[in-house]
Amino acid sequence: MSDTEYASSDGEDSEDDVQVLAGDVEAWRADIAHAKETGLSLSDATCCPVCLLAFAERLTADKRNVARLVAIVHSFWEGCAAAATLPRSENAMRDLRTAMERNTTECKNHDEHSGELPHTDSALLFLDAACQLVYAGLGHMMARASQQKRTFSSQRHGLALWPQTRNDLFPVAPVDTIDALLSCAELVGRASGYPLLVLGVYMLIARAVVLPVFMQSTNLCQRVIQVVANTLTNASAASARAQPFTSAGLFLYALREGPGTKPDDMLAFIIDLKDVLFPALCIGFDAGNGDTEDIEGREAFLPTVRSYILRLHGIMRLPVEDLPVEIRPEVQGNYKLQFPNILYVLLGNISRTHRCAHKGCPTPDAGAFKTCSGCHLLRYCNAHCQRNDWNGRGYDMKHKDVCPLLARILPTADPKGPELAFIHAYITATANFDIFERGYLAAYTIDNDLTPLELKARFKEMAAEKGVNLPERRTGFRSPFA
Repeated sequence: MSDTEYASSDGEDSEDDVQVLAGDVEAWRADIAHAKETGLSLSDATCCPVCLLAFAERLTADKRNVARLVAIVHSFWEGCAAAATLPRSENAMRDLRTAMERNTTECKNHDEHSGELPHTDSALLFLDAACQLVYAGLGHMMARASQQKRTFSSQRHGLALWPQTRNDLFPVAPVDTIDALLSCAELVGRASGYPLLVLGVYMLIARAVVLPVFMQSTNLCQRVIQVVANTLTNASAASARAQPFTSAGLFLYALREGPGTKPDDMLAFIIDLKDVLFPALCIGFDAGNGDTEDIEGREAFLPTVRSYILRLHGIMRLPVEDLPVEIRPEVQGNYKLQFPNILYVLLGNISRTHRCAHKGCPTPDAGAFKTCSGCHLLRYCNAHCQRNDWNGRGYDMKHKDVCPLLARILPTADPKGPELAFIHAYITATANFDIFERGYLAAYTIDNDLTPLELKARFKEMAAEKGVNLPERRTGFRSPFA
């Protein structure tokens, strides 16, 4: 045998061709054999849940092994997904509990049975471990979706990775899959955040399937928001395995910023449940600024929690005293939304959207995008779309009117950073703007499809308060916010 092996690209259960150091070969072959055996035992519920959890913990801590296994043992991951997402009635759960208790008693691997377990219920232990394995297996796709905003892809360096298609994530109908994962999250939520993490990853990498399932079911929306709210409310007392900020934060992040996100998706999802979510967000935010075992999740997702708090606070028009103490300085005095807040949301949406900026583009999600050399913000799929947008074909506003203004704002005002920092930098950058330049920015904001509808409505309210009627055509529009 040579010092290295390389993974085959057909995605079949083959142990050939994955890069492995010679000294690790025996352990690697043992993991392959273990994965294959476990995949079979998952399908007929003959595995020991304690051993399954131990294997899940090992793979979670060893991303290199996961990267190999997703290219080789597809049947293992399919078994994990089926175990985590199979709908189970009360009778089925009773049968699963009986089988898992028997398997635990009869298991000969007693070395795996030491230490404290997150659940005394063996059926919940099995579901928790299956969800952790699914989460570990989808890590390679989650990073791609969150960082590059690209569509679903199962290829890497010529290798066929699991899942091959979105259908592999849904062993049963999508609505039944989501319902089953929600049931897992409701059952094991206080002890583990992995079922909610899987829901967040599904939203991130299969949004086109998952979001419509939620939006067509008030019950599913209410249940998942309640799970998120409970997770954040109990954050201060949560164990490391519950990882409240990672699990709740990832779902909220995926809802707001996943590939293909539309500006009103998030609000449409949560608006009817704002009274449940807002206080939980505030409690979770306060807990995140104290002692917590979920340190990485706090650092990664507290900004997401903060953005939801500010958005809902503005919509609900609550007093400043309802905000967490640390956030109150961001809303000076009696909070009232101002134009820079709206521009911040729009520019943030543009920076996170991987599509052609020209409104009339026939294929806005296709092509190799390049950014405008002036503002370095808008993306275009070709020179034709850029010329049309520059000259205002499709929008009432011409990009050539607003591009130099954005070029003066964006070097210091970062729409991907904290909102308060953006506003301070915006005020400084626009100090010398005349009333027409401010008008161009205002017109561009209200005319853009990536400005959320409720912010456009607030924009019009503010204009009306200042006695400005917004014209149908924006040419010569004088901003009410001068």
